[in-house]
Amino acid sequence: MRSGALASVALARSLTSNCRQSREMRALAHDLDRAMSLGDALTSATRRRNGRSGATDAETRFVSLLAAGTVDSLLTPATLDRIADVLDDVAARDADVRIAAAHAALTVRFLTALPVGVAMLAWLTSSELRSSWHHPAIAVPCAIGIALHLFGRLVVRRIVDSVRGAAREEGNSASRLADTVACGLAAGLPMAAACARLDLDPACGDVARAVVRGLNDGAPLSVALAPLAATPHTAALAETLLDVAHGGAGGTDAASRLADESRRQRAEQTRAAVAALPGRLSVPVTLFVLPSFLVGVLVPVVATGVRFS
Repeated sequence: MRSGALASVALARSLTSNCRQSREMRALAHDLDRAMSLGDALTSATRRRNGRSGATDAETRFVSLLAAGTVDSLLTPATLDRIADVLDDVAARDADVRIAAAHAALTVRFLTALPVGVAMLAWLTSSELRSSWHHPAIAVPCAIGIALHLFGRLVVRRIVDSVRGAAREEGNSASRLADTVACGLAAGLPMAAACARLDLDPACGDVARAVVRGLNDGAPLSVALAPLAATPHTAALAETLLDVAHGGAGGTDAASRLADESRRQRAEQTRAAVAALPGRLSVPVTLFVLPSFLVGVLVPVVATGVRFS
């Protein structure tokens, strides 16, 4: 685009070169190659994502921010820079969470695999154990050990998933809504028109849709933003948008700063959740995984030895 290429052409080339593994991005590039206007292609891509789980959250954010910042099939470099900053920030935070969660999960996976490996080794090397597996002194501890092991793995998986979920932004999060409005303002739209594009994000919740419905029905901006103002975590966003609308200047910077600050707070909360992950995982490991090894492996082995001694 900085070399003078049309936005649709530049975007199609970029998607074709860098997003070959994404079916959703290939579909968008195909629409652009068919000479579909940028606005129509983004609208089509946004509709494809409604009610579908094929696209990743990063792809959804990318398309929705592009759609929010496109006016009459025109997309400015400043809007693209803002979108790039948002996606880079989100990707960096998600990478930190994935790495920390992967390290913790790998450690717990080793501990949960240890009882299984020892039990299989004992079964293969002990003919007495194989011939006595139906005896209550052996079968009952094995059943209890298996139950403890499976329940411990379930608890571990839920704890890790909860930390991964903490990194995801809700559709009604202040940072996500502010980013959408900031892209519209960067494209030169007035505040009301920029807020009317909040529902371009398929992940937006009921609060954002209520704002868009109010604006589409002709309500004043102050009335349409009432659902935002009534929601605790978006009240500051509603106040900022109204101040900018009344002041008439600096809207893009104000919305961007609010989004960045909200995202920074979210990142701090995510880092705290990641730091607490080892301590939280130690509970199911201590209460379920290690006892499954003692009850499900050691007790049957000892009982077999006593029975045949």
